[in-house]
Amino acid sequence: MFYLQKSKYELKLYRGYYTWEEKIVRKKILSVLLILIFIIYFINPVKVFAETISVNKYVAFGDSIAAGYALDDVNDGYVNLVTKSLNTTSENYAVSGMNSTEFLELLETNKYETQIKEADLITVSIGSNDLLGRMQEIACDAFGINKDEVVDIIPGLKEAFANASATEKLTMIQKFYTSLTAQETTTMFQQAISGYEQNWKNIVQTLKELNSSAKIIATEFYNPFYGVTIPLVGGDETINFSDYAETYISQMNQILNSNTTDYVVAKIHDKFDTKGLTNVNISLTDFNIDPHPNVSGHKVIADTIIDLLQSSEESIDIKECNFSEIKDQIYTGEAIEPEIEITDEAGNVLVKNKDYEVEYSNNIDIGQATVTVNGIGNYTGTYTINFEIIEDKTGNNNTNTSDSNNNSNNEINNNTNNINNSINDNTVSQIKLPFTGDTLKNIIIVGIIVAICFAVGIKIKEKYYNI
Repeated sequence: MFYLQKSKYELKLYRGYYTWEEKIVRKKILSVLLILIFIIYFINPVKVFAETISVNKYVAFGDSIAAGYALDDVNDGYVNLVTKSLNTTSENYAVSGMNSTEFLELLETNKYETQIKEADLITVSIGSNDLLGRMQEIACDAFGINKDEVVDIIPGLKEAFANASATEKLTMIQKFYTSLTAQETTTMFQQAISGYEQNWKNIVQTLKELNSSAKIIATEFYNPFYGVTIPLVGGDETINFSDYAETYISQMNQILNSNTTDYVVAKIHDKFDTKGLTNVNISLTDFNIDPHPNVSGHKVIADTIIDLLQSSEESIDIKECNFSEIKDQIYTGEAIEPEIEITDEAGNVLVKNKDYEVEYSNNIDIGQATVTVNGIGNYTGTYTINFEIIEDKTGNNNTNTSDSNNNSNNEINNNTNNINNSINDNTVSQIKLPFTGDTLKNIIIVGIIVAICFAVGIKIKEKYYNI
């Protein structure tokens, strides 16, 4: 039960005692707090939550993946999912079966010049057919199908396999895999990869010349045959489609991720290293080499693209970051891969395999070695660092007994120094602030706001109560 009694503007409640003056004080404190937050936010906006960039027009290019091939409802395709998430309009010019050469030729006709110039966002999914076309030709030959007489190759292969006997099916798969691994095919695939590399450079250049301000996102290549292995009947041999496909897919991704100054990469490869995201189903009873994503796979692609757009920070060129010096390294006869520390202009320490990837070359023999740093995530572009591999003039690499003893002593001393250095490094790293850059600045700003409001609240209360 509540008891109300009004006396001298007082309000008494059964569970407390509140005065009208106190209500006024609280309202004024709240008002001051909101005003201060409003003013400071517009002077220096606090980036707490990621915001999706504003996109007025989204244009998609690519092959059958972007076109939504094999989906029952094209609205389940990643292009439409991204469009809905951005609450914008989109135009999808993807063409099933298109390879990188055909796409480049299409761009050079200027057929879509206006659309590209008006776009805020451009996504590109191209290059898979540079390899897939040859694979389909090999499958048709192994299955006895004339590809020129089949309207759609993938369903045609599936039907031919289903109608074959168990022995014929085994023969088909063995012939298919033998042709895939032949030297002639390997040479053709390598030529296709080299052609894609040059085409991709020209594609990006053409897009940027038409629209230098649009955000370009290229989707990574995934392995549609991930985990697909077939143990052959009557023997211990196993056909590993997964490892075979990865040999070429990894090369395509290396090209795509090698120079990302003018675009960013939607990294879907590792996310597709799980079963159930494509239509592939290869076994001794079924042969479906349809590499296209299913509904779940398209959602993975869409989510990856959206994550790239949900960043409150603009991409940073890796060249603008600060790199730690690499000292001369002693020759060991083995690959030398010195660690480097990278910080951006805001003082943030970049994380390997999250913000950047590292490749080493010429790092075994005496001479100049090279470290290539590729920006990923919010960091783009490529930066190259050289370091020297020098001869060990102390003679520690000799193999005589005396030198072996010296090596042992040196190794003990080196290990001791490494332990001490490790302790010092760990101690230093442990005392680093957990927040850097904008995050630390925002925490300080919020702290100042709270302190000011607390002080203002005390002053208001003193005024009303004559303290």
